[in-house]
Amino acid sequence: MVVSASQIPPLSSLFETGELEYRPTDVKPDRIMNDTVCFIRDDITRLGVDVIVNSTDMTFAGAGALDSAIYDAAGPQMQAELKALGSSSWGAARVTKGYALPCKHVIHVLPPEIFHVHTEDVVRKCYRNALKMAADVLGVGTIALPAIGTGMLDYPPRTAARIAIEEVRSFLETYDETRRCPLEKIIFCVFTGEVNLIYKSLLP
Repeated sequence: MVVSASQIPPLSSLFETGELEYRPTDVKPDRIMNDTVCFIRDDITRLGVDVIVNSTDMTFAGAGALDSAIYDAAGPQMQAELKALGSSSWGAARVTKGYALPCKHVIHVLPPEIFHVHTEDVVRKCYRNALKMAADVLGVGTIALPAIGTGMLDYPPRTAARIAIEEVRSFLETYDETRRCPLEKIIFCVFTGEVNLIYKSLLP
């Protein structure tokens, strides 16, 4: 069953229902961010949003759990389109149609195969490139982000979540009342219970 963007709650609603707990933080709360950033634990291939983000490898082989699931759900045309685009490099972002997926587009990012202090900036670049492509190139309203690297790449899940949240906040901080962000919903979509709990502890 497809989960529509309207069914995915923003952080403001999750605080109201108690799904997220208020926690002490050094970061100033921001109403626009809490209404824009959303969170859901689900299968990202079920989301009926404008864009989902896929974490894949340089050859688009579908060797990971996430990209394999996305390629299978989309159908063979997606990998054919990717291969026609040619090789890519770490941190890059490529866009394809959603094909049989309920989303319109898929932005494919390429995180490094091993996570350490020297590759953290590349992971950050994956999020930045995906968000900029969705907002500035595609001009869409909704995007769903997976927990990049927390599957078969085995990134430290808490560090990976912190990076994702920091990059989304930094991206939204480039906009204000005079220059509004075209993205109406930026959705963190997680799959496992462990990552779900980590995001819930860090999102406030």
